Amino acid sequence: MFKIQELEKKLGKKIKRNTVSFGFDGALIKSGYCIIKSNTSNLVIVDSGVITHKNYKVITDKLNLLKNTLKKIKIPESKNKVAVIEMPYMGMNAHTGIMLGLADGLAYSIISNKIPYTFFLSAISARARIGFKPRKRTKEEIKKGVKKVNTKKAVAEYVKNKIGFTSESDDIIDAFILALSGLIE
Repeated sequence: MFKIQELEKKLGKKIKRNTVSFGFDGALIKSGYCIIKSNTSNLVIVDSGVITHKNYKVITDKLNLLKNTLKKIKIPESKNKVAVIEMPYMGMNAHTGIMLGLADGLAYSIISNKIPYTFFLSAISARARIGFKPRKRTKEEIKKGVKKVNTKKAVAEYVKNKIGFTSESDDIIDAFILALSGLIE
């Protein structure tokens, strides 16, 4: 449980009260989700989890698992609900981009039936909404030959230090960030 006033001070942003927010981080190996709910003074994590698709080779099997799992997730009753789905990251592999688009489209069709106000945000935009700024490699890292900063690790550290939220799953951390983004005014 998080005190909303403390979170607002840490983030420098207002948080919607009495609202349920669903965050979904879709992927082809593991998809994370997180449901948070605010009342007048607290924010609580209602549910979170990881949908593991890695044992499935065929995209339709992955999509069926995703569809069946998302349909089973219970959204708490609330007059105010929002859902945020991570926009697919479009890297160099067009096939992967198409598959992620299919997965996010399926997720949207199911989630938007439960939560009419559902929208997409990129990971960069969601992270920026909570104040995360990617850092550049340090001189020491460059000297050691580090090619890039481990953003997932940096995000997890930021969320732990700034907000006090931890999880053993990067997918749940990303879903939490998306859900929290949905509550920021």
